[in-house]
Amino acid sequence: MATIFLTNGNDSRLLDRPGTYVVDGLAGRDTMEFGTSASTDYEITLGADGGVHVDSLSGASQQFHGTFYNFEVFVFRNRSERIELATYFSASQPPTVTITDFTSGTAIGPVSYDLAFSKPVTGLAADDFQVSGGSVIAVAGSSSGYTVTVQPTAGSEGSISFTLKAGAVQDAAGLSNADTSAAAQPYDTLAPRVAAGSPTVGATGVSTSGPIVIDFSEPVHGGTGTVVLRDSAGTQLGFWSSSDVGALLTGTRLTLTLAPGRTLPAAATLRVELGAAVVQDTAGNAFAASSFTFTTAGVVTQTGGAGNDVFTLTRGPYAVDGAGGIDQAVVAGARSVYTLAPAGSGYTLASADLTASLSNVERVGFGDQKLALDMTGNAGLVARTLGAVFGRASVNDAVYAGIGLQLVDGGTGYTALMQLALDAKLGAGASHAAVVDLLYTNVVGSAPSAEARAFYVALLDNGTYTPAILGTIAADTELNLANIDLVGLTQHGLVYI
Repeated sequence: MATIFLTNGNDSRLLDRPGTYVVDGLAGRDTMEFGTSASTDYEITLGADGGVHVDSLSGASQQFHGTFYNFEVFVFRNRSERIELATYFSASQPPTVTITDFTSGTAIGPVSYDLAFSKPVTGLAADDFQVSGGSVIAVAGSSSGYTVTVQPTAGSEGSISFTLKAGAVQDAAGLSNADTSAAAQPYDTLAPRVAAGSPTVGATGVSTSGPIVIDFSEPVHGGTGTVVLRDSAGTQLGFWSSSDVGALLTGTRLTLTLAPGRTLPAAATLRVELGAAVVQDTAGNAFAASSFTFTTAGVVTQTGGAGNDVFTLTRGPYAVDGAGGIDQAVVAGARSVYTLAPAGSGYTLASADLTASLSNVERVGFGDQKLALDMTGNAGLVARTLGAVFGRASVNDAVYAGIGLQLVDGGTGYTALMQLALDAKLGAGASHAAVVDLLYTNVVGSAPSAEARAFYVALLDNGTYTPAILGTIAADTELNLANIDLVGLTQHGLVYI
């Protein structure tokens, strides 16, 4: 069916003959006249495309079917009946509503919905809505505009469904609305919480040197709170700011690892205090303040006997007393992950997983290195001998140190060790002058004068000293002890293989 187009002006046309028509009034204020017939002779409806359909009632002797676009007025009964289409359809149609949700993304607080009705309505109340995932807490507005506020369900996450029930409001003619729903609105009011960790809540026997690991229930980022570690008296043992926490989160932001940076007290009940908002989830929900306690392990005491004992140390605090013999503490891991420091008459050894106090322990074995600690015993004899015979740099030769320790630990005495060293350096039966030149140069730092050489050679020639005895005297001088840095060796030990 071809469309009849009128002009862009104010047009008026008459259609009073049966048939099927499609007419577009275009612009202007356009009027369609239907002759002598009355509006009640037709069914007049508004199409979805904006066209007005005028159809003869069923059973009429002559059929008329028309679709009219862009018309403002219909006239019937020889112009005695007039219909303004804008008000005609508004009055005869029930009110409709457009619902707009002004919350973007995931809601963590109240959600506001704007309800724009097609005409003024009355009767809107909180119970006129069907809501899941929340509840209506406020209804405001009048006439054709309202705002409804929904509070998401606390401590949960999901989607809010929001529907205006059918028949909730009425217009002036008493016509009611159909049910209308808004798009689903995601929400998250579930704050992150501690899901797991190490140590666990109330754990006992916890390592005094291991980290504190906290696993959260969902991905988080640093907030504004802090973390504090305290002992039972309230003394602060560790503190982490909000920026520290943000930087320490790992594992897709689920895990917080805290290193106290100190050895924790043994057999102590400690409290981890997680401040309010120390972390937030991706929706912005803040962590609620909480705390938990754990108890560290007591000190494990290990005592050796008269022989050469080996102590294998793993996690936890240890107090090791080797007693007699040449005793060794063995740990896993490279030397670089441990700290070793003199403490009283012994040493302390510590890493992220281990703390130990060592008394009467002469050797420490790491995964990549061995250290001799007994600088007042066999290790000191070896270091002094190396410095006097082979020069100050030789104390850093782990092979030479290992050979010397094997000998003295096996029962070789100081003078015998010295003689073996002189023979290794100069050859067996070296002249007394060669011995004096070697020892003097290494200890003093320069060759002896003729007078000094003659003095010491005479002591050897007349039997006052043997070369080995003179060697031990030279090795024990303050000059030699300074050359080999005996103080430093006492601090960090003698490396050997």
